[in-house]
Amino acid sequence: MSAHAQSRSFCPEPCPRFPALIESTPLGQRFRLGLGRWDYAAKMSNEPARGAQDSAKDSVGPVAAGAIAGIGALLSFAVSLVTGAGVLSAVGVSVLLGVGLFLWARDASKGWGDLGQSIFVSVVVAIALTAAQRDGDKRREDQLRLNERRQQRADEKENLQLTLTLEEDLTGLALPGRDLSGLFLVRKILKRANLQGADLRRSDLSASVFDGATLRWARLDRARMAGTRFVGTDLREARFDGANLSGVYFRGAKSRRLNETSFRHATLNASHLERAELVAADLTESSLYEAQLDWVDARQTILRDADLMWADLHGANLAGADLRGASLQGTNFCGAAGLDSARLAGAQYSPDTRWPRGFDPKSRGATKDEFITVEEGSLGQPVCIVGPLHDEEDLPFDGSDIPFLGQHGDSDP
Repeated sequence: MSAHAQSRSFCPEPCPRFPALIESTPLGQRFRLGLGRWDYAAKMSNEPARGAQDSAKDSVGPVAAGAIAGIGALLSFAVSLVTGAGVLSAVGVSVLLGVGLFLWARDASKGWGDLGQSIFVSVVVAIALTAAQRDGDKRREDQLRLNERRQQRADEKENLQLTLTLEEDLTGLALPGRDLSGLFLVRKILKRANLQGADLRRSDLSASVFDGATLRWARLDRARMAGTRFVGTDLREARFDGANLSGVYFRGAKSRRLNETSFRHATLNASHLERAELVAADLTESSLYEAQLDWVDARQTILRDADLMWADLHGANLAGADLRGASLQGTNFCGAAGLDSARLAGAQYSPDTRWPRGFDPKSRGATKDEFITVEEGSLGQPVCIVGPLHDEEDLPFDGSDIPFLGQHGDSDP
């Protein structure tokens, strides 16, 4: 009988603890034959001997299993730390592998394949724990860096606020794109300052001078700018939503280029916007009480629900303007052009409102408010007297007529 046949007679299929790959080799067949003979001899032995053998194994098994589990756990912990895993992942893998080794050593029915399965499961769990811990560590590091950057910006802003507060003359200041929101810059001289794209929201800029400054793309939402002066200032595409611009002076060609500028909900009472370019600007629900808007270019301008009581728009170009729902009591439209194409539905005017000769506001949807009696105001009697269109050099201006600004001297940018 061949060795392979003898091994099969002594070791039934499948042979325990003997992989098929090793069995296919000559050395494996010989080893299997010996193993089969040993199993056969064990079966033929008497029961007392087997009981003594089992009792001896049970008494030693826990100690040996604990030693195996401890060594495996320590090795797993060391390997986990060397490979860059965190302490939590290393402890978890060590405990899992140690328990697996202990149970495998204590159970005689478990083979090498079961040990390999336990190790494989431990490796998978280790990878998952390591990935989770690294992701958590990365999130914490990112949050710490974000908090540090926020604190750094807050400290820089506080130092900048202190510096700007102590200085009155800030001519030539260059802070483009900086966060200057909420700063207190009252009565400051900011001639030729470069604040392009700066965030000045909620800042107090009252009675300051911005002659020749650059404020293009600046955010000035809800800023307080009463009495501020803009002479030759670049204000293109700036935003003034909700800002207080009462008594503000816009003088010079650059300052008056306000096309497509947003003044939504802004306060422009008694402001000076003579000859300003407000093409397609948005002044929705803005307040322009007694504002000087003579000869303004307001084509396609949105003045919906705006307060234009006693405003002066003589000579203005209002072609395509949206004046729906606006308050026009006492407003001066003498010599204004383009009202035939303006939208006036829902707008209210009073007997004191001045219209161009021959224009019928009711034909455009405006409503005459007969119950409002306006006392004699800054416009006097409703008689159209259109003043001349002055050239730039014919407009005298030395800053003395601006509230709080006489002390700043001349208006040269």
